[in-house]
Amino acid sequence: MGARDSGGSNPPYPTIMRCYSMICKNCNKEFELQQRGSGGSNRIFCYECMPFNSDRRIRKKQRDKLLKQYSDRLKLKRGCDRCGYNRCAEALEWHHPGVSKEGDPANLLHYGLDRYLLEIDECILLCANCHREEHNKE
Repeated sequence: MGARDSGGSNPPYPTIMRCYSMICKNCNKEFELQQRGSGGSNRIFCYECMPFNSDRRIRKKQRDKLLKQYSDRLKLKRGCDRCGYNRCAEALEWHHPGVSKEGDPANLLHYGLDRYLLEIDECILLCANCHREEHNKE
């Protein structure tokens, strides 16, 4: 049998398994991230918070829900930069003080946490009232 012949139970090319320690963005527990081969992984939630599921739509829906919860906790922890309001995350909005704007941070959340965090670094967080006042300055 040749080197590439897969006559046995072993695959012709071995799969390299790497393990990395990560912190779950939802429950803050440490978990082992397993990667196969050289490909990267964008898993930011542990396997308990977001178990592996073969249906992509279910995984995406669950991931979006967890990202929204993470964003809401971040908003409540920070509060309005002007008046300090921090009771309802839905009433807190990101404001771009400059003209460089990649997009609405709420929409960027679907493209990944890294992109979202980079965008909100350039923003200030305002409650709905302060945000309206900011846009209606004369």
